[in-house]
Amino acid sequence: MAAGPRFDMKDPAVQEKIRRGPHEYVVIDGVRQYVPLDGYKHQAYPKYMDRSAQPIRKAYKTDAEHQVAVKEWEEAITASLVSNKAEEDAWLAEHAPIEPLEPQAVPVEAQKPKKAKSA
Repeated sequence: MAAGPRFDMKDPAVQEKIRRGPHEYVVIDGVRQYVPLDGYKHQAYPKYMDRSAQPIRKAYKTDAEHQVAVKEWEEAITASLVSNKAEEDAWLAEHAPIEPLEPQAVPVEAQKPKKAKSA
């Protein structure tokens, strides 16, 4: 059952802001009210430090090889999870220099030949 509009609110924009935005339910002067929070609060940690791209299926001859590569990639990504600045600095010192995030190159033999247009 879908919730209908709240008729006790004078401004429908307030209802929409509560519905879509962060809010908390509090009691003010004996009346229960929804109070919007002060927006988004960025959290720097935890974060993943490894920026390697996920293995592409075309780069492998069999599904089994691809699945092994994906599992190794997932383990590397999970191992790069840091929870504070000290862990981040230690990870950077251990893994420097960091390679930029780029799509994995597809070997030439895995690429499909382009069909020539007939005139």
